[in-house]
Amino acid sequence: MCLLFVRTPRLEELNSDFSDVTRQYEAQQGYIVEEILQIGVGFAAKFVDLADILSRLDCLVSLAVAAQLATTPYVKPEIIDGPKKLITLKQARHPILERMPTMANFIPNDVALDEGSTLKVITGPNLGGKSTYMRTTGLCVYMAQVGLHSSACHLEICYTTRKLSTK
Repeated sequence: MCLLFVRTPRLEELNSDFSDVTRQYEAQQGYIVEEILQIGVGFAAKFVDLADILSRLDCLVSLAVAAQLATTPYVKPEIIDGPKKLITLKQARHPILERMPTMANFIPNDVALDEGSTLKVITGPNLGGKSTYMRTTGLCVYMAQVGLHSSACHLEICYTTRKLSTK
């Protein structure tokens, strides 16, 4: 294979013109990009605010959809305000586990903690559901306190500041 390069004054002139136009095009392109960035910088704070609003909306819609698609309806919690301290859950379900196809036979649990219940000891075999029971209680109470419906048939709680448990 043999390559042949031919250069004439006309081709050199055309090549020079092409190079000049390419440089002008790239300079103009850079100018346009710089202008777009300058305009965009002016709206950066608004985009951050919009992202914050959209993320909150996404979270609320996701929680509402999860509550509507639950196999057993979520209920509005009853929150007791006052000196009475209690957590009462009837047929509480773990909101994530109940959606898993492999957990179709999930057994709801009741939880009854009142002023006389300062300590609960939960025992059982490994993989017996102790952690799930504690997480279910914590999630139901948390969901109620942030204003969401919870995954239980009845839920009555006081305001709590913490959930303490060990594994």
